[in-house]
Amino acid sequence: MKRLLYSALVALVVVMMSACSIDTVYHRYSHTSVSGWEKNDTLKFYVPRLRQGGVFAQQLDVRINGAYPFTAATLIVKQRIVPGNAVLTDTVNCTFSKPDGTRLTRGISYYQYSFPIAKPDLREGDSLVVSIYHDMKRDMLPGISDVGLHICRVSYLHDRLYK
Repeated sequence: MKRLLYSALVALVVVMMSACSIDTVYHRYSHTSVSGWEKNDTLKFYVPRLRQGGVFAQQLDVRINGAYPFTAATLIVKQRIVPGNAVLTDTVNCTFSKPDGTRLTRGISYYQYSFPIAKPDLREGDSLVVSIYHDMKRDMLPGISDVGLHICRVSYLHDRLYK
């Protein structure tokens, strides 16, 4: 009886894991200046027209090096949906280390972090213009080497069955 229950549980987990998948539709990085990321230096990402609509999971990826002097950063992410010009704005509080300086990820000379941002409901043919800038008191922010945008369409089993 236990063996049958265990087998049923394993089968259920396998079905649930295969029921949804994540399809990456956009993943790019933009480099910042070696001397530092200036406050008025907005990084722009142009997401091409989508072939399929749906709900999209997004994350902001940040790479820092040992020269970054703080434990966190505040980044502003503005997304303009084209057509329609709707604008979504996120303030992302990126925590990189504990107050004692211990990094929250592993790395040798570079450390990579990912932070979730808004999940827009987009339609087929929509595109995005995403602008990212920092909102720190310092005008020049050293130690942030790259900022990236990763967008995935979350599709469910019924999408595949009822196409």
